[in-house]
Amino acid sequence: MATDQLRAQAGISQGHVPQVSGLSLAKIKTVEYFRVKRRWLFVKVTDDQGGYGWGEATLEGHTKVVEGLLDEIVDRIVGYEAE
Repeated sequence: MATDQLRAQAGISQGHVPQVSGLSLAKIKTVEYFRVKRRWLFVKVTDDQGGYGWGEATLEGHTKVVEGLLDEIVDRIVGYEAE
C-alpha cells in the first residue's frame, strides 16, 4: 500500500510521519524492459511482494538510447519503495 494511502487511513497529515513497527512497504525487486520492433519499449517493474506494473519508455526512433538510460538507473532504483 502506498505511503499516502497509509497516512490517509491513519488520519495523519503530510507533515508528520510516525514510526510504525512491523509495517513493511513493498520494495522494487526487478526492472525488465522489452523492445517490440524498433518503435516501442515496454518496462515491467516487480516488487518484493509479487506485485508488478507495466509502463512504456519510448522516445520515437531512439529505443536503444532509452535502453541505455534504463540500464543506468535500474541499479539505483532497486530497493526503493514501490509506491
